[in-house]
Amino acid sequence: MKKIKEWKIKYYKSDEGECPMQDFLDTLKDKDKKKIETFIEVLKIQGIELKRPHTDYLRDGIHELRIQIFEGGSRSLYFFCFEDNIVFTHGFIKRSDEVPVGEINRALIYKEKILQNYNKETIKEL
Repeated sequence: MKKIKEWKIKYYKSDEGECPMQDFLDTLKDKDKKKIETFIEVLKIQGIELKRPHTDYLRDGIHELRIQIFEGGSRSLYFFCFEDNIVFTHGFIKRSDEVPVGEINRALIYKEKILQNYNKETIKEL
């Protein structure tokens, strides 16, 4: 039987200790937060194999976890990093048809900071 690769889930943290993904989750009702966390666990197991409607590729290595919650369509942006890490940058409630360019750009800025400040061995500090 083929062993399934389990990914490591990380949340981006700023130099000041802020964690935008956790901040987003903390704004949600417990039921909605739990639903997103459940799908994060599914992503942890399925990784790049998890497809639409739950995930989608946006651009420049940024993906979105797409979960319908009470407030609407939640989007949690993430990228794959250093072989076995999935790094979530932040989340938001989508209020338009397209993912706002500003949200993708925000994720790209966080991604660049991680790639500049961490390597394969030190990313476990996130």
